[in-house]
Amino acid sequence: TLVLVTHDPALAARCSRQVSMHSGRIEAPAPVKVTA
Repeated sequence: TLVLVTHDPALAARCSRQVSMHSGRIEAPAPVKVTA
């Protein structure tokens, strides 16, 4: 398991799963894009 924390949306777009935070609270995870 790898956890990457970034403010760079282009870098985050390369990950298979994203979880966003707003005002210190976790928001709903973004849907996983299937590219195969």
